[in-house]
Parts: sequence; C-alpha cells; structure tokens
Amino acid sequence: MNSNEHISDKELSVAARNAFSDRVERRPDELRLMLLELLTKSDAGFYNSHTENIFLKNCKVQKRDDSPNKKGRLFIVSMVYQHSNLRPECYDLMQKHRQAG
Repeated sequence: MNSNEHISDKELSVAARNAFSDRVERRPDELRLMLLELLTKSDAGFYNSHTENIFLKNCKVQKRDDSPNKKGRLFIVSMVYQHSNLRPECYDLMQKHRQAG
C-alpha cells in the first residue's frame, strides 16, 4: 500500500500552508507522519490544538465527530500495515524525522 494513493503531497502541502501560520516549509513525508500521529491521537479520544484540527479538517480525513472517515482509515492502514518481512511506510519516516536529539 502507498499512502500517496489516499492523500497526495500537494494536498498535504496546501492543507499545511492553510493551517500553520509559522511559514515553515515542511516536507510532504514529514506532513504524512504528522497526519498519522494527529489522526491516531484524535481517534484515541485526545484533543488536538486548534491549528492541528484545522490541518486535519483541511486534509479531509475525519468525520464530524473527529473519527477517521474512509479516506482517513485507508491512509492509516497504508502507513502502518505492510506484508510480512517488509517494514511499513511509517517506520522509515519515524527513523528519519523522530530521532532523539
């Protein structure tokens, strides 16, 4: 599975540009990992900040009750699931963007 099938790099960039006012240019793979983390956090019942909620709404991956819609669920599966003997997409992104400093 490829997460690009469910949300494109352009969609992510536009959603981030409209949500975050800090004007920091974020790479699509970092935005993809951020989207996975925020969707998981929200679905577990935790609150996201106002800005994070705007990002999620702009990505169109949630229902009105903040649970993942079909697009959101397919995105999550594409990021965390992989056939045996292969690493899921999120593994490499976490290695790249979430290193302890």
